[in-house]
Amino acid sequence: MILPASYPFKNILHLCLIMLFSLIAAYLAFISFFSVLIGIGYVHQSGFWVPITAGIFLFVSVSWFLLRTLTSILGHITNIKEKNILKIQQALLLLYPLI
Repeated sequence: MILPASYPFKNILHLCLIMLFSLIAAYLAFISFFSVLIGIGYVHQSGFWVPITAGIFLFVSVSWFLLRTLTSILGHITNIKEKNILKIQQALLLLYPLI
């Protein structure tokens, strides 16, 4: 009888993907933070709201994409059902400010 092959590098690949996506999200959050700061710094000009809006939109969209991606990857790692994904999303929302 042939036993199914284990994939020891599968979890390592998933963890590398998590780190890669987290670094990209941190970089984009850094850019959005400075975009908002630039908009606040030029309040006396007429188009100051554009970098503020763009920075907020970028931060929200990156947060949403990171949350969905990490939930999907963690779901594949632990082979959980859809009912438990909500618990992971809530845990990631609590951990996201630490990233």
